[in-house]
Amino acid sequence: MKITPLEIKKQEFKTSLAGYDKNEVRAFLDLVRAEVESLIRENSILKDELKEAMRRLEEYREREKILQETLISAREMKDSLIEKAKKEAEVIIAEAELKARSIIDEAHRKVSEIASEINELKRQRREFLTKFKQLLEYYSLILYEKEEEEEKDNITYLGGSSDKS
Repeated sequence: MKITPLEIKKQEFKTSLAGYDKNEVRAFLDLVRAEVESLIRENSILKDELKEAMRRLEEYREREKILQETLISAREMKDSLIEKAKKEAEVIIAEAELKARSIIDEAHRKVSEIASEINELKRQRREFLTKFKQLLEYYSLILYEKEEEEEKDNITYLGGSSDKS
C-alpha cells in the first residue's frame, strides 16, 4: 500500500500510559514525511527523465532504422550503378570491336585493291616493254633494210655510172 506524505502528517497514534513521547513521534513523522516527499519528487523527476530517455531512445532507434534503410538503399544503388556501368562498358567494347573489325576489313579490302592495281600496272608495264621492244626491233629491221637498199642503190648507182662512161 502506498503512503503519501499527507497521510504520514495526519497519522494519529493512540496514547497509552507508558507510550511514546508525542513530540518525538511527531518530529520523527515530520522527518519521514519530508524524506518521502523528497523521494516522491526525485522519483517523479526520474520518471520524467526515463520517459525522455525512452523517447530519445525511440528516436535513435528510428534514426538507426532510417540509416540502415538508407545504407541498404545506397548499397543497392551502388550495385545497380556498377552493374549498369559494366553493361555500358560491355556495349562500348562490343561496338569498338565491331568498328575495329569493320576498319580492318576495309583495310584488307583496300590492300587487296591496291595489290590488284599493282599487279595490273606490272602487267601493263610488261606489255608496254614487250611492245616497245617489238617496235624497236621493227624499226631497227626497217632501218637495216633501208640501209641495205641504199647500199644497193649506191652500189648500183656507182656501178651504173661506170657502165655509162
